[in-house]
Amino acid sequence: MCQNYSIDFDLSGSELSPAQEDAMLKIYFWFDGVISTTFAMIGLVMNSVTIFILTTKKDMKNMFNYLLSSVLIANNVFLLTKILNAFYWDFRFKSLMWIIPYLVYPIEKTSLAASIFLTISLAHQRWVLTWNPTMYKKLSHPKQSRSKRILYYILPAIIFAFLFKCYSIILITSVKTTGVSFPRLIVVC
Repeated sequence: MCQNYSIDFDLSGSELSPAQEDAMLKIYFWFDGVISTTFAMIGLVMNSVTIFILTTKKDMKNMFNYLLSSVLIANNVFLLTKILNAFYWDFRFKSLMWIIPYLVYPIEKTSLAASIFLTISLAHQRWVLTWNPTMYKKLSHPKQSRSKRILYYILPAIIFAFLFKCYSIILITSVKTTGVSFPRLIVVC
C-alpha cells in the first residue's frame, strides 16, 4: 500500500518530529538506497558489456578503445564500491563492516580520481591525433608500440590517482572514552 507523506518540514534548525524523521528515513532509503543502487547495477552491467565488445572484436582493437576500456574499468570499480556502500548503509548488511573503512572507501576515492585522470589521458590522446595525424599513424602501427603507449597513458593516471587520493586513505575515527570523543588516526596504506 502506498501511504501519502505530506508532512511539513521546518528548515529553521529545530529538531524533526518522530513522524518527520520517519518520513525522511523512508525517502532516503528509496532514493539513496534502492534507486541509486539500481542505477549503479545497470551501469555496472552496461559498462561490462561495452568493455567486452571493445576488447574482443578484432576491428575495435585500437588505442582509443583501449583507453576507453580503462576508463570504463575505473568506473566499474567506482560503481562496485558505491553498491557495497549502499548494501552496508542502506540495506544494513553488517557483515561488510570490516571492509568498508579499510578497503571500500580508499578504493572508491582512488577509482574516481583514476577515472578522471584516465579521461584526461583519453582527451590528450585525441588531441595528439588531431594535432599531428601523420606522426600518430606512424606510431600506432606496431603492436609493441601500442602496448607501450597504452602504459604511457594508463600508468601515470593510476599513479597520480593514488597519490592524489592518498590523504583520504588515512581515516579519522572517534573513540568514546568516558563520554568524551577523541579522534584516532587509522592508516590504511
